Amino acid sequence: MKLTLSLLLATTVIRGSTCSANLTDPHVDDDPMAAEVRFVNIGSGCWLLSNRFGHRYEPMHLADEFRQEGLQVLVKFRTRPEIGSICATRDVIEIEEIGLAPATD
Repeated sequence: MKLTLSLLLATTVIRGSTCSANLTDPHVDDDPMAAEVRFVNIGSGCWLLSNRFGHRYEPMHLADEFRQEGLQVLVKFRTRPEIGSICATRDVIEIEEIGLAPATD
């Protein structure tokens, strides 16, 4: 009986700690994320933002001036889990701010 209660308690603690984390989106802070603009030739084509970990985000309305393959940007966004992805990515995002990333040497 004690073993069963201990396992139940341990499972509850583990579930509680993982539920508070955002497991689908590795970018969880409010700072702008550095990303590279990528074009994926799926169907009629999709513009994606890829971060340094290789996680790909599908922006809802990427302005034409940022639709350049390999362009380095800084972007603030919010994830929109209620919207389905056309490009088969996990995360559709709504861009709040976007700009060119500073050049690095």
